[in-house]
Amino acid sequence: MRTFVHRPALLAAFCALAAGAHGQSPINFTNNLGNGLYDANNWEGGPPPSAGFAEVGVIGSGALPTAVASIGTPVSTNPGGLTLGGGVGNSGTLNITPCGSLQVVSGGPANGTLVVGGGGNGTLAMTGGTLSAQVIDTNGASSAVRLSGAATLTSAGATTLGATTRITGPTVNFSSAGDLTLEASHTLIAEINAATHSPLKSQSNAFINGALNVEFVPGFSGTSWVLVDAQNVIGSFNAINITGGPTLESGQFYGTRQGGSGANGATLELFLDQRLTLAVNRDTGQVSIKNPGSSVTVNIDAYTVFSPGDAIAEGAWNSLHDQGGGAPAWTESNPTANRLSELRAIGSEAIGPAGQRTLGAIYAPTVAGAFGDTSYEDLSFSYRNTAGATITGAVEYTGTTGINNLTLVVDPATGNAQLRNTSMSTVKIDAYAVKSAAGSLDATDPKWNSLDQQGIDGNDWRESNASANLLAELKAQGTTELSPGEAYNLGQAFVPGAVRDLDFTFRAVPVALAGDYNSDGAVDTADYTVWRDGLGTTFVQSDYDAWKNNFGMTGGGAPITYSGVVTYGAVPPLVIGAIGGGAVPEPGGALLALAGVVGVWMARRWA
Repeated sequence: MRTFVHRPALLAAFCALAAGAHGQSPINFTNNLGNGLYDANNWEGGPPPSAGFAEVGVIGSGALPTAVASIGTPVSTNPGGLTLGGGVGNSGTLNITPCGSLQVVSGGPANGTLVVGGGGNGTLAMTGGTLSAQVIDTNGASSAVRLSGAATLTSAGATTLGATTRITGPTVNFSSAGDLTLEASHTLIAEINAATHSPLKSQSNAFINGALNVEFVPGFSGTSWVLVDAQNVIGSFNAINITGGPTLESGQFYGTRQGGSGANGATLELFLDQRLTLAVNRDTGQVSIKNPGSSVTVNIDAYTVFSPGDAIAEGAWNSLHDQGGGAPAWTESNPTANRLSELRAIGSEAIGPAGQRTLGAIYAPTVAGAFGDTSYEDLSFSYRNTAGATITGAVEYTGTTGINNLTLVVDPATGNAQLRNTSMSTVKIDAYAVKSAAGSLDATDPKWNSLDQQGIDGNDWRESNASANLLAELKAQGTTELSPGEAYNLGQAFVPGAVRDLDFTFRAVPVALAGDYNSDGAVDTADYTVWRDGLGTTFVQSDYDAWKNNFGMTGGGAPITYSGVVTYGAVPPLVIGAIGGGAVPEPGGALLALAGVVGVWMARRWA
């Protein structure tokens, strides 16, 4: 049992022996007289642990498996080690406030290590004050280090972070003289509330892994923040999650990049970047490289437009080389129907906010396939920035020509929406749903002018539980037929200026397949036999071409849920003679199920 008698000078001759004995056992925090870390009565067997006797303090172990200790003033006795959460099932927390300070130093076999999560769950929370150790090691999914205010946490040697580290604001000082390692299990939470942020610093190497969670809070500003400052930065985060930031403009994103100019040499910073987009007009075939943002200039020295389906009219290409009068800055690379590329040998091309570079009427797809198939819209776009990174830009289609689908046309300025058949097929629908994760829909009366309210086709369309996230309707009996070009106005169903994240699905009776002459839902060799036997009576020679062009297609049968196309732009007038009108899409795709109550209704109806 520990006593005070080993401290007097008369036992100095036995200090080495005492140090060895005490170094074999941890000294557990008991919390007998409150949570003061260095109250002499709060430790098992006697006074607080001391490096002079090679003693290691443990908070959260022994008789007190769940313990909370605090430091609010300078501590004069330095432990030879400190563990928070010692052992499975135990939990230890240390709170340090602005006036508190503690040094964990080496002494004999105790090497001065601060362990947060020593088999159990550990938490170090500093709203200020200072804590130094020879080595820092954090472990465990539930363990955490939380630093804010003017908190200072330093390691004289290596630092290994395997738990969660939260850094709040620009005034925290976290530094390691040795290597800083962020393990795969580690999550760095950067709570950003200013134009700058407190980095994790190392005078040696920083090895980066794990996740980065960024939490923007009111008061933040700026477009870049240093997260790591080290002699060398090696690796990167395997996941980046952003919350609380402003709504980003089209093409904007937050990323990380390495650079120099740090106090220790190299940096890893979070930054707001702008991606270029490829604007494609279906109606005219015109294609442009655009900077959709309003604040960031993008510099490029190479780009590629690619189409695996040969949708490029290379003869109409107005290259940057041609636009420069044949100047040698840009060089073309063997244009083909599936690839256009240019490389700038000298310098870079600066595309400022709202700027664009027109490439000509190069979009010329061959529209084919079954209804709902928009796979022919296959353009991709990439470019190289001045840092040498290849960036994939978004492809944004406008116009309605050639969309082999139903299209939801939305005017983002007015909120007007329209359901239009932009295909060359007659489509019969009995349900549709428009979804918005961001709550961009306006379900208030009379903004959404539903088919139910318009009394369309027997007045038996029924609205679902409309909200800012979902507008949906189901037809109780039969279907509503939309011929090519026919449309229905749906009122101001979109909140003007809101996030453009709409998803449109609908339920349709499959369109009869051209070439499916035996009406079995597939174009195959059996249909050729039907055509051959009926040639000159039921069929003509051109019907063979329809069979040949659609051979292998399937369809027909039970009603199908389709993914429609959403376009953003001016809503066109309704077709004369039609009931109700198409505009700027993002590719639709494969069949998927309508969500929510509409899916339930349809399941009941078609059961």
